Amino acid sequence: MIRLIQLPGFGITTALTLIAAIGEITRFEDAKHLVGYAGLGARIHDSGLTTRTGKITKAGRKDMRATSQTQNSVNSQ
Repeated sequence: MIRLIQLPGFGITTALTLIAAIGEITRFEDAKHLVGYAGLGARIHDSGLTTRTGKITKAGRKDMRATSQTQNSVNSQ
């Protein structure tokens, strides 16, 4: 938790929310699996020659997305 709090914009509430939602981090094979679990991956539209990415998928944990969106609004100010 100490490392999370040291990141700009992270406080105790944000760190505890992420720790509670993730649990044991070693259960994820890699960062891609964690992103999928959190529902923070971009939607991908692929039609042969063209690949476009869209907004986040909104699949996964709502509390983690809410925490991430709060962090984005804090960091953009």
